[in-house]
Amino acid sequence: MLRENQDRICAYFAVDFDLRVGTKLSAALDAVCQARAPARFLAGNGLACDFQWPDDRQHLYVSPTRVAVETLGLAPWLEHLDLHLDVISAALRALDVTVLNRIGFKVIAFLPLEMQQAEAIDLMFGAFLAGRELLAPILGTVVDPLVHVEAEQAGFKYNLDLTTVNAEQASQWFLRLPNLDKMVKDKTLDPGLRDFRDRIAKEDSFLFDVDAWQNKIAASDLKQFATSAFDFADELAGRCVRQLHAHPDSGFGRLVDAMLEERGLSGGHGVEFPPFQRSKPRS
Repeated sequence: MLRENQDRICAYFAVDFDLRVGTKLSAALDAVCQARAPARFLAGNGLACDFQWPDDRQHLYVSPTRVAVETLGLAPWLEHLDLHLDVISAALRALDVTVLNRIGFKVIAFLPLEMQQAEAIDLMFGAFLAGRELLAPILGTVVDPLVHVEAEQAGFKYNLDLTTVNAEQASQWFLRLPNLDKMVKDKTLDPGLRDFRDRIAKEDSFLFDVDAWQNKIAASDLKQFATSAFDFADELAGRCVRQLHAHPDSGFGRLVDAMLEERGLSGGHGVEFPPFQRSKPRS
């Protein structure tokens, strides 16, 4: 699900560790520059530093307690995965970090709904929430629900937010994301940023925001975590979209019911629909 919508996603990967300052932090900054020369470099508040590659839609952040990479689009993360991990590993070696307090992978994805937002909102009740009739006495008229989940699954702890957004909401939500200016040459003029915004503003979207992490992981396990965390997020996104579309009141649910009725069958409500995929990312 995520691979097929790479140009509608922001990705974030971070490792947290015990405080490192002084010569070790200086050595880490040098190690990053040697592993990959930055196109742009900024010193932030305190001791934090930011390495930027706007042509590649990427930036890397180093602080006394965290090293993180963020990309605009999923392809800049997946296609340069080994490079990102090599740079992070070089910084961790310079910092003398062998055990990570936390390692996390986060994606914010504006997935195509294949339906109008109004229909998707109705389907959120029953697919992810109790029915409207049950919630109305407690909450009144719920116009636009957002589902927040904190859970553990497949060896990951994760926070998940799900909601539906129309084209205008998607554009506004995207432009409010932090650090966009660090991944482009000019936030107000950059064509890549404008193309991303215009792309998600053409249709209503299913907003999928997941942060998956593990604690107390060996620094040598970066690649294993990065691979498994992406697979987990990808599968979870697919399940969430299928859950929405498989609701018996959805257009797809009604289509299956009609097909089964034509054949003298019933019980289509348990059908699991395949994820909706684009043949390739749009340029």
